[in-house]
Amino acid sequence: MQFEQMIGFDSVFVDSVAFIYLIENHPTYYGRVEDFISQEVQKENPLVTSVITVSEFCVKPFQENDNTVLLDFKNTLEELNIKVVDISWKIAEDSSKLRAKYKFLKTADALQIASAISMNCKRFFTNDIQLQNISEIKIVLIQDL
Repeated sequence: MQFEQMIGFDSVFVDSVAFIYLIENHPTYYGRVEDFISQEVQKENPLVTSVITVSEFCVKPFQENDNTVLLDFKNTLEELNIKVVDISWKIAEDSSKLRAKYKFLKTADALQIASAISMNCKRFFTNDIQLQNISEIKIVLIQDL
């Protein structure tokens, strides 16, 4: 319950790609992601993601039978106290509205954005340049940090 009380702060939705860069030690983006998340944690800004992130992140480790990466991912979510949002009927409907408005949006991206909005996140942390065209939430691109 403590998390819900903090939602009014400058909460951030962390997209799947940020976790991929972080866990896989991406040569270009690891430091940018780590610095951004560390700053948000220090400011006590809530971090949020959704079950879509879990689904997207886990594909490669399951393909490669890499239980270490799966455990690192789970531990990272827990250590950073990241709220993982389930997809509700309302989020699914809202994602459909986003897809109707933004023809370029893929289903997974629309679900992620709708999840962020449902949790009152102020920013959406990603590296998907196309998402800059979304007006409902501020998009923070990893490459711009």
